[in-house]
Amino acid sequence: MPPPKNVSQVRSFLGMVNHYAKFVPSLSRRLSPLHELLKKGENDKPVKFEWAPACQRAFTEVKKDLVSPLMLTHYNLQLPIILAADASMAGIGAVISH
Repeated sequence: MPPPKNVSQVRSFLGMVNHYAKFVPSLSRRLSPLHELLKKGENDKPVKFEWAPACQRAFTEVKKDLVSPLMLTHYNLQLPIILAADASMAGIGAVISH
């Protein structure tokens, strides 16, 4: 997944990562630079989108965690398979997990 280029893409990434929040230590603290991008300024106007080095660092570190042995497991016939899917007019997404 490439780094987000706008607020909508940041929201998508955070939504996907939030699914695994209970498995990633200190996730909300580590993603705080990305949450800052979602804040509104005066009169509820969006603040300027600036992908800072702290945002890139948080993004990269969390992606590393998501593909680490903490998150991944080998297929096991004895475990149940879970298929989570979602669709909209813009796209389709799915996750297969144990």
